[in-house]
Amino acid sequence: MAFLQATQYKLLILSRYVLKQLIATTAGVAAVLLLIIMSSRFSRYLGDAAAGKLAADILFPIMAYRFPGFFELVLPLSFFIALLMVYGRLYSESEMAVLNACGISPHKMFGLAFSAACGITLIVGLISLYVSPWGAMHVEKLIQQQSGQSIAHLAPGQFHQQRSRGSVIYMEPGQQGQDAFGTVFISQVTKKSRSDPSLQSTLITAQTGSFFTDEKTNIGYLTVKNGFHLQGTPGQLDYRSTHFEKLNHRYSEPSPEFINSKRDSISSAALFSSSKTDDIALLQWRLSLPFIAPIICLIAFPLSKINPRQGRFARIFPAIILYLSYLMLLSFARSSIEKGDLNPYPGIWSVHLLYFTIGLLLYFGPAIKRTLFNPAIQHDSDKG
Repeated sequence: MAFLQATQYKLLILSRYVLKQLIATTAGVAAVLLLIIMSSRFSRYLGDAAAGKLAADILFPIMAYRFPGFFELVLPLSFFIALLMVYGRLYSESEMAVLNACGISPHKMFGLAFSAACGITLIVGLISLYVSPWGAMHVEKLIQQQSGQSIAHLAPGQFHQQRSRGSVIYMEPGQQGQDAFGTVFISQVTKKSRSDPSLQSTLITAQTGSFFTDEKTNIGYLTVKNGFHLQGTPGQLDYRSTHFEKLNHRYSEPSPEFINSKRDSISSAALFSSSKTDDIALLQWRLSLPFIAPIICLIAFPLSKINPRQGRFARIFPAIILYLSYLMLLSFARSSIEKGDLNPYPGIWSVHLLYFTIGLLLYFGPAIKRTLFNPAIQHDSDKG
């Protein structure tokens, strides 16, 4: 009885020690990876802001709301690297051999890692199913508000240049109680087509105009009424003049961030009740992210077993390549379901099954090998 109590006490101390190391290493690796990823994404947002696609004052709120989406992908990878580093150190410094000599088997050590993996699974599941869509929804709202404000801030009586569309817009103040603007002038120079690089000029004049934003597409339009549309080649007398009662001139393009956020902001409850292949692929993606942690735990534990002469970082690089291939196959399966190239069932789960099988082979492979070859070795020794 006293022996069992002493063993349980040792296991409790060991559990605290190992879990503390796993949590600290996972947090450190996650902090470094998040810093790299968020710095890269923020530089891209700065480029969009410089191009006029995003307002500068919403960059930091967008980063904050996008953080859960980054974290749900970084956390399993950080845990995977932490497993390799912590257990690799135990093997490289011969601590694992001492633990085995004290009666603590590798299966018990794997149990400690798997308990931590279950905690990671719960965290990632909560973020993937609820927190990340919530953040994407707020990003969508921010970009919609920014689009409306950018249009509302266009002052009449000034020339407004659209470099991305090669146009210049001038609007006079409108009369009170009527449309937002009075006389509108639009000049635009574009290429005729992809096959014909020559330029064509478009001139639009109208008596009144007003702005509106399509809520579904987030595209801004300048609606002009009662005017003329002239189009032709600069320097030639081939202009065509058309009178119109109402014309919508596209003023702004939807931000790529808005398109991504609109898709990611769909609630998980709505995805469960949908039969569209796009929604099925997105739902499977959200449900599959939490299962990465226990599967990579099954893969990382046998890979962390190294010779003390090899060093604790000997297998980290090939293990990371294996993890990245796992994530890339999941992403490829999702896109294949969206395109209709892959059956939704089993869909993404076939990738999980593949890597779960790899994990089982890595974990039980040495025991199976000993079981298969020990009888032959014993037979040879008997003959000698």
